[in-house]
Amino acid sequence: MFLRDLILKDAWLKLFSLALAVLIWFTVSIAIRNENALNNGLAAQPPRTFSLRVNLLSATADVHAFRANPEFVEVTVRGETGSPQELQARDVHVLADLTGVDPARNARRRLEVSAPPGVEIVRVIPADVEILAPAKPAK
Repeated sequence: MFLRDLILKDAWLKLFSLALAVLIWFTVSIAIRNENALNNGLAAQPPRTFSLRVNLLSATADVHAFRANPEFVEVTVRGETGSPQELQARDVHVLADLTGVDPARNARRRLEVSAPPGVEIVRVIPADVEILAPAKPAK
């Protein structure tokens, strides 16, 4: 009697739960398969490397006197099918934010790299640059 009640009691609810579990399992397995296909597509695309000038950005100070050392960095990108090949150097921007830099001394700043949607930044060499302050005029 106990075994019979265990199986037959609320049988519709148990069948509904089983069907829902199978539906969730199929949904998750399809999502994982699609994600793997997307990652394989990204990995299959050869990365492209650009040599880009570091742009200096500051809200208050005049950046013309400051220089970045090195002036150019190597940026490696990859993306969806076709996008790295169609990508131009002008589409990727490298910025060094000078906010809070003391003009009296040199400082190091981490670079901020922006690219269009669908393009992944793989590597930036070097990842940070030295900001050279203008030389003080001799009195």
